[in-house]
Amino acid sequence: MKNKTKQNYYFRSFFVIGVFLFSLLFLYCTNHPVTHEDNEKPKRNFSWSIDTLKYPGSYQTLMRNIWGASHDDIYIVGHNSSGFGKMYHYNGENWEAVKLTQGQGGPILGPIDLNYIFGLDSQHIWATGERYFWNPLEGGTYTDSCMIVFFDGITWIDQPVHGSRSISSLWAHDPQNAWATSYDGLIYYYNGISWEKSTEFEDVQFASIYGSSPTNIFAIGSKFDTMPYDSVLNYVFYYNGNVWSKIDSLYEHIPPYTRNSIWLLNDNDVYIAGWGVFKKNNGGWSRIFNEDAWISKVRGTANNNLFAVGAESRIFHYNGNDWYRYDQFTSPYAITGVWADGNEVIALGNDGFVSYVFHGK
Repeated sequence: MKNKTKQNYYFRSFFVIGVFLFSLLFLYCTNHPVTHEDNEKPKRNFSWSIDTLKYPGSYQTLMRNIWGASHDDIYIVGHNSSGFGKMYHYNGENWEAVKLTQGQGGPILGPIDLNYIFGLDSQHIWATGERYFWNPLEGGTYTDSCMIVFFDGITWIDQPVHGSRSISSLWAHDPQNAWATSYDGLIYYYNGISWEKSTEFEDVQFASIYGSSPTNIFAIGSKFDTMPYDSVLNYVFYYNGNVWSKIDSLYEHIPPYTRNSIWLLNDNDVYIAGWGVFKKNNGGWSRIFNEDAWISKVRGTANNNLFAVGAESRIFHYNGNDWYRYDQFTSPYAITGVWADGNEVIALGNDGFVSYVFHGK
C-alpha cells in the first residue's frame, strides 16, 4: 500500500511539472512569434513587369520618389516639364496622374515641383517640393520657395511653410509630430497645426530625414565646396527629443561625393544609401554593401529582407546572407525610389525623359 501511495505521489509530481513546463513553452512561443528573420529566407523569385509613364505632350516625366499605404494604394512624385503630371497614383491596376494643381482642376496653386512623399496611412500623406513665382524684379525669372502639401484622404491641402527654398524630405511619427528638411540648412517641425523652424545648420544641404520615434530621428546633409579641393563634407545629425546635433561627418572626393538617403527599420537599425549601403553600429558606420554602385534608396521589411536601388538600373536584394542583383534590367535608368511590403516590391526610375515603374510580385 505504501509503495502504491508513493507511486501516485511521483506520478502527480511529474504531471504537475510537465504541465508547468508546457505552460512556459506555450507562453514563450506566444510572446516570441516566428518571423522571416528568425528561420527562413524571404523569396527572391519575383515575376517582374514594367510600366512606362509619360505625361501627354511633355518633354520630361521624371518621377523621383515613391510611398505606399498598400500594394493597391501607391503614390509617386517628381518633375514634369509640362507643368502637370507631378504626381501619380496606383490603384492596383493603373497609374493615373493626380489632378493636384489648379491648372489641372486641383486645389494647389502652381507651378510646382515635387521631391518627396511620405505617409502614415491613406488619410495622412505629405508631399514636399517647391513652388515657383514669377519675379519681374530679377530680370523676369522664376524663383522658388518651399512647399508642403497634405492629403487627408479626400483632398490635397497647402500647409504653409516659410523661410526656405525647396523641401527635400519629410518624416512623421503621427499627425501631430512631423519633421521636414530643406536644401538650405533648415529643419522644420509640425505640431499638428503649423510648420515652424526647428533648427538651422548654415551651408548644409539636407538630403533626407527619418526616424522611429519623436526622440530618435536622423537626418543627413552635405556641405559643398570644402577643402580639400573637389570634396564634400557629409554630416549625420541626430534629434533626441530636445536638440539637434551633429554626430558624424565624413569627407568624400568627387565622385562619389554624397550620401543620398537615410532610413530606419526600427529604433536601432539605421541605414544610409550612398556609394554603397551603410549600417549604423556602436562604433560608427559599417559599409554592408559595396558593389561600386551609386545607391539612392534602401527599404525593406526586416534586416534580412532589404532592397537597394540606384544607378544603371540596379535593383538589389539582401536576404541576410548575400546581395543579389536582378540583372534583367540593363538600360541605363536612374532608379530613385523603392517600396516593399514583404510580398511585392515596386521600384521607380527614369532615363532623363520618361519614367518607369518596376513591379515585382
